Amino acid sequence: MSPRSTDRAVRRFNYSLQVWTINGIIQRCGHPDRMRTVSRSCCNAYELAGRHLSRIEIPSDPCADGCRSGCEHDLTPEARRDAAEARIDAEARKLLGLE
Repeated sequence: MSPRSTDRAVRRFNYSLQVWTINGIIQRCGHPDRMRTVSRSCCNAYELAGRHLSRIEIPSDPCADGCRSGCEHDLTPEARRDAAEARIDAEARKLLGLE
């Protein structure tokens, strides 16, 4: 079912940013606080919530921000998960003074 612009809000998913929008405004993700670390948010929606899509530059590919070859975008979903868990573990060790 495609969204319609009537009296109701138009809800869409933006696949480039991986966020839900209502009338072009990015909605908050709803992830629990424990999914975020000091240096990394849980997702794009958490960082961009409340902003309108027309004011955000959307890259055409995930590596447009200057990633090197071999970045996480080239990894399998399992390898990406493992890399994310390693980052979270490293951040936790740093916060606890174990590193």
